Amino acid sequence: MEKIFLGELLVDGTWGEPVPKPALVVKDGRIEEVRTRDELPSKVERVDFGGLTLVPGLIESHGHLVLSGGPDGVEVLLEEDYGELLLRAAHNAERVLRAGITTFRDCGDKGGVTIRLRDMVRSGHAPGPRLLVSGPPLTKADGHLWFMGVTAEDGPELVRAAGKLIRRGVDWVKVCVTGGGLTPGTDVRRAQYGPEELSVLVEEVHRAGRRVSAHVHGTEGIRNAVLAGVDSLEHCSWLGGFREDVLEEIKRRGTFICHTIAGRRDGTEVPGTLVLQLRALRSGAKVVLGSDAGIPDTPIDELYKALAVAVRAGFTEEEALRSVTGTAAEMLGLGDELGTLERGKLADFLAVEGNPLEDVGSLGRVEHVVLGGRIVR
Repeated sequence: MEKIFLGELLVDGTWGEPVPKPALVVKDGRIEEVRTRDELPSKVERVDFGGLTLVPGLIESHGHLVLSGGPDGVEVLLEEDYGELLLRAAHNAERVLRAGITTFRDCGDKGGVTIRLRDMVRSGHAPGPRLLVSGPPLTKADGHLWFMGVTAEDGPELVRAAGKLIRRGVDWVKVCVTGGGLTPGTDVRRAQYGPEELSVLVEEVHRAGRRVSAHVHGTEGIRNAVLAGVDSLEHCSWLGGFREDVLEEIKRRGTFICHTIAGRRDGTEVPGTLVLQLRALRSGAKVVLGSDAGIPDTPIDELYKALAVAVRAGFTEEEALRSVTGTAAEMLGLGDELGTLERGKLADFLAVEGNPLEDVGSLGRVEHVVLGGRIVR
């Protein structure tokens, strides 16, 4: 069935000029044509979004649907059973979709509940965005996210654990290469795994047609993960010092940096690590922004606030938008399907109040959400 969606402006995410008075022609869930309102066919159903701007659906590249976003999120997680976690994840999935996040990569759950949720969403039994999930992360017995993860002490155990996750149906495999702030007692600067054992993991996961994300804060862990060939560096905080040689290796291999901007984001403070991501981006690295949605003091549905912080750090509005649309889709292996509003791509888009290329805060003023050509808000 064909529909034509009308708006005041269209920002297609391709770095081109915005299109005034756009008409987005959608057929069978995909974009058939992008044109202006001139000479529209008279017998096709029209959906007029009035004075709103049409933009690509947002992609949250790093979040946790099983977490509450409240200050005691970890404590609550430890108390809940798998049924309660599934209900929380389902509720959160509906929230993020209404906020204009049409694709969500879950980077760590407990018990694999997001695998079940993803399948429920795909079958139409639960509302939510397009979900890509990693299930429980791989970590050491006393390592980061041990309370959510699957234990693996060395290379062979990493391979065995990853194999089990792949058989359960995960889209990605996540490995905690360094400690993290969410796990007291772990060292964010020290690497938990070396490049050799990580290389074995990456090789096996790639052989199964999946990708590997590496939780890394310390520079040693970043280096180990890059040399092992992981697909994305989560957080990539450069704790221990920024190294140009490691950045050059990141660029040479085409490794994605997925930096997260979490916590309270209503002030004027700009994290120093974010300035380093801008430096990496301007040097030619592929940088994606996420929010670590769900961790303490980080609501599941406020990705736009992370982008506002990025703009205060020096990102242009266009760079910020690209980091959660086109570049994010490329990192997820979905660049041919999502991320921009072009002919042949899935019709995932938003109608927002304002122009995000002038005010990125407009991405927080979502009036309508379209997923695969269906209006879901």
